[in-house]
Amino acid sequence: NSPDAIPCITDTWQAAIEIRCRKVVETLLSEYQSEMERKVSEVGLPMEEDLPSDTDPAKPFTLYGIHRSILLRKTKSLTKQIGHFLSSYSGSQDGESPSVFTIEGLQAELERGTAVFKEEATAQKVPGGEARRKVVTGGILLQYAQRNHSSSRSSCAQLFGHLYKAIDERVKAADHSYAFEQLLEDLKQLQRNYFGKAIGPAKWEVYDEKQVFVKSQQEGYKVLHGYKKKAFDEAQKVTEAHAEVAKAEESLCILKTQMKNDAELNRQRIQDLEQQHKEDMQKFQSDQLEKMEMEREMAENFVKAQMTQMAEMAKDNREQMSQQYEMVVKMMDTMSKQNQESMSVLTQTVDSYSEALAKMSSHSGGG
Repeated sequence: NSPDAIPCITDTWQAAIEIRCRKVVETLLSEYQSEMERKVSEVGLPMEEDLPSDTDPAKPFTLYGIHRSILLRKTKSLTKQIGHFLSSYSGSQDGESPSVFTIEGLQAELERGTAVFKEEATAQKVPGGEARRKVVTGGILLQYAQRNHSSSRSSCAQLFGHLYKAIDERVKAADHSYAFEQLLEDLKQLQRNYFGKAIGPAKWEVYDEKQVFVKSQQEGYKVLHGYKKKAFDEAQKVTEAHAEVAKAEESLCILKTQMKNDAELNRQRIQDLEQQHKEDMQKFQSDQLEKMEMEREMAENFVKAQMTQMAEMAKDNREQMSQQYEMVVKMMDTMSKQNQESMSVLTQTVDSYSEALAKMSSHSGGG
């Protein structure tokens, strides 16, 4: 920059608005992380990602649900803190797209900071193609999703191990009362118990892995009375089919939940923007009325000041004219007195000459 260049007030104001917006977004992201940490610690992991647990009343929260709730509060705070600044913002001065510094642009930036989602295809079909569900791949939320997945995997593996332990003990005990048919029934019950208690996004992958494990134990099942390999294989196929149905139903519920929640989130955002716009317009009208009132008062004060000044000038003029009049009267009185004195002197002089002439005339007649 040239040392002789005069700073532009408009550019300085625009830069100040941009700095303010960035600072607000950074602060809100920090608040988001603190609130996520507090809420996740309060609820405890694992939890479902986007579908409340039907079997555990103590798990009414979901990871994405907590995220949406906090994000909505931060979005409202963002709109309230910078909405009025952006009404006077006309564009970035550093080459960045001006659209970044709008309510919508900054909301999108706040969202990306909290969570980045990508869509994944599901097994469900919808008109026009495959149904797709959102999966978090970035942002602050990703670390909580990873922790939740790890906790879910550990919890589900422990649950399956606990449920299978009773079956394993009876098989290894070579209890003749424990027949093959009972094994198949127990494995079905294990599946029902597992899906009733397993929580979190890892329950399906853990179940698939454990099914491979169950199949690997088939050699030990041969000691059971009535064992038939074909019957076991058929039972496993039915079990796997039931699991696929349950997984598909849950995926569909999650998809519907995500669509509903996204629609609600967008509706709330629009409502907040409309409310902010309404408040901004009311503030603008109030500011304009206040400005007009100030201008009216200034005009009235100006007129009063002018009238006062004119009155004072008129008073001064009257006093000056009165003084001048008095001076003229005094001058006329003085001149009149002087004239009278002059006339008196002149009369005396004329009388003196007249007497002198009379005396001269009398002396001439006598001689």
